[in-house]
Amino acid sequence: MTHPKCFISYSWDSDDHKDWVRHLASELQRNGVVTYLDQWDVYPGMDLPEYMETRIRESDFVLLVCTPIFAQKANASRGGVGYEKNIVTGEIFEGAVSPKKFVPLLRKGSQTESLPSYLKSRVYIDFRNDATFANSMELLLRHLYESPKYVRHPLGSRPRFGPIGIEQPTDVKQPSRQLKLGNFKDLYEFACSVNGLNMDKMEAAEWAEAWMERFADKNFETFNEVYDKGGYAWLAVVYDSLGNRNLNSWGKNNTGDWSDPKATTLRVGQRVNLRAIGHCSVSSKLEYRFSLQRSGRSFQIHQDWLPDPDWTWVVENLDIGREICVMISVRRKKDYYQFGDADDYTYAVYEVLPAISRR
Repeated sequence: MTHPKCFISYSWDSDDHKDWVRHLASELQRNGVVTYLDQWDVYPGMDLPEYMETRIRESDFVLLVCTPIFAQKANASRGGVGYEKNIVTGEIFEGAVSPKKFVPLLRKGSQTESLPSYLKSRVYIDFRNDATFANSMELLLRHLYESPKYVRHPLGSRPRFGPIGIEQPTDVKQPSRQLKLGNFKDLYEFACSVNGLNMDKMEAAEWAEAWMERFADKNFETFNEVYDKGGYAWLAVVYDSLGNRNLNSWGKNNTGDWSDPKATTLRVGQRVNLRAIGHCSVSSKLEYRFSLQRSGRSFQIHQDWLPDPDWTWVVENLDIGREICVMISVRRKKDYYQFGDADDYTYAVYEVLPAISRR
């Protein structure tokens, strides 16, 4: 999501509390979040109920600043807080929006006394301690940008098991298998090492096994020679939140096809997280770029060169088409590149369909 939109619902407990909410809104704006706040938006003669309804309905997120007074007004359906509660509970009841839209922020008091009845079952972000404001803000921004600190590992393949009841004689030599195991060990250790891909053990094992399956005719020495000789960055793997992964790239084998596609059909309104794991033998400072090509159009950059290897694509009506292509590029922070201004790149191709009608 490029610039998420959010509306802040709160109670006017005191001038200090209003100042804190305005500070929160300013920090969100500084971090690229379009923020709607009555202190900025409301003017004499404005239709206030229409403003609240429109902003809550059209915003991607609604932040509810919870205090004991906020809870009292919401539970009693009093004032602007009570009116906003009715709108929010209506959207929740209809089930037409994501459950991630409504985010309680606990500012004062305990969870029991500050969260109104309709929010008591929801996970909140704790903003009660001003000394840890930066940490709480990071949690909030990660939620708004759909960039969690920890991401579920892609589902791997079914393990290979040997035949039941058959034991391999210890004196039988299998040179090809021994060679493959040796190469797997080298790849695995490379993927685990800090100077390599710095993956965890499970991720490294899956990556090494997948690389061996895809490029069985290559050995680890060839791997090092091809990818590390020029000091360029390269894409070890790219995967998305649908379960697809790609071990291919143009720097490695002149192809960009998914290695093992699971699901490539998307709907308008769907969110897809893409993550790239890059490597460079001489530098750990890599930058990534994500570009989108719609039907009949050239590539448009959606996330330019940044150290962040993650990008979230919110599918729009403009994206509808049979072969909508995402280009994922990586480069080392240097002035020479293999492909234009990139060291390596690959593609993720999807079919985008209209949103499902809710009639």
